[in-house]
Amino acid sequence: MDRVALFDFCGTIADFQTFNPFIELVLKKEKPERYRFYKNKFVTETVKIITKMINMFAHDYYFDKHLLVALTKGIHEKAFIDQAYIYYNNIVTTRLISKSLEILALCKGQGIYTIILSAGCDQYINLFAEKYGVDSIIASKLCFVHGVSVGRFEDKDINGKVKIEALKYFMNERGMDPNYILGVSDSASDKSVLDLCKRKIVISKGKHQSWVNDNYQEVIYDEEHQTINKKGV
Repeated sequence: MDRVALFDFCGTIADFQTFNPFIELVLKKEKPERYRFYKNKFVTETVKIITKMINMFAHDYYFDKHLLVALTKGIHEKAFIDQAYIYYNNIVTTRLISKSLEILALCKGQGIYTIILSAGCDQYINLFAEKYGVDSIIASKLCFVHGVSVGRFEDKDINGKVKIEALKYFMNERGMDPNYILGVSDSASDKSVLDLCKRKIVISKGKHQSWVNDNYQEVIYDEEHQTINKKGV
């Protein structure tokens, strides 16, 4: 069996939700009129309300993300690639959580196959994976036709239960027989992923999360990314 460790990215490796800010950066540079439309206070509040309403019935669908992606229609792929480098180097690298990097390095040192399973965008997560030697990423991808965004995801937003579907597809495609020995995430939305794993580590910012029980190990870190409390890690 293949020893595998699964890592979330947003809130787990980086200390924030990384997808929307990246798409906003691209829109601001390439389609400023669309960016201003999205950031209009009325539009912003309406989008929040719609997103909350949809989440009452469809927990794995985020209207705000899909709207942002729709607004990228017509933008060349090169623009995303260029902005991904800027975004990763100027923003993401400044907000990496040291304890998560330590856990990742330990996995690499033990020859464990590492996967980032994330609703973040593959374009900047790939840059992290190259830098830190992550074996594979399963992340949300934008759809490009002839090098131009068509304003939708290539398949699905890799979020919630979709993560399990995407992970199974990934393993079947590669003929891997996984032994999920470790899962690392910050969110209760990833419980189905964590529960696949023998060891489950939750990364928490500032305080204990109420959903984390004795089945999980928890690392609590502060604003400077220093570990302030850890249980069983």
